[in-house]
Amino acid sequence: MDDTNEVTITGVLAERPSYSETGNGVTTATFHVQTTRTWKATSGDSGVHVADVPCFAVGHAANALRVYSRAGLAIVVTGHLDVRNYPCEQGGSASEMILIADTVGFVSPRQACEQRQEQVTA
Repeated sequence: MDDTNEVTITGVLAERPSYSETGNGVTTATFHVQTTRTWKATSGDSGVHVADVPCFAVGHAANALRVYSRAGLAIVVTGHLDVRNYPCEQGGSASEMILIADTVGFVSPRQACEQRQEQVTA
């Protein structure tokens, strides 16, 4: 059976990802992708909707972000949706849908490489 929970989004990194490592030394990255959708209704109304999608990557995908990413860089993320529960300050818990990234690609590899060059020479 096909995996019906696989999604692909394209957008820009909202901010530089935050990184950590697992107990085994594997890199992890937490980041947000902003996606933009322009819509137009049959009534003639139109608008732009920006969604902020929380994402999490491990291993190769996280390492690619560590090496090449910066805020505003256009990326493509493919993965699956998951729900994370976390405690609230007021008690109880809340949940958030998150995209667990299997792969992270760059819409413009040239832009990503130029960013990497700037980081190395700085």
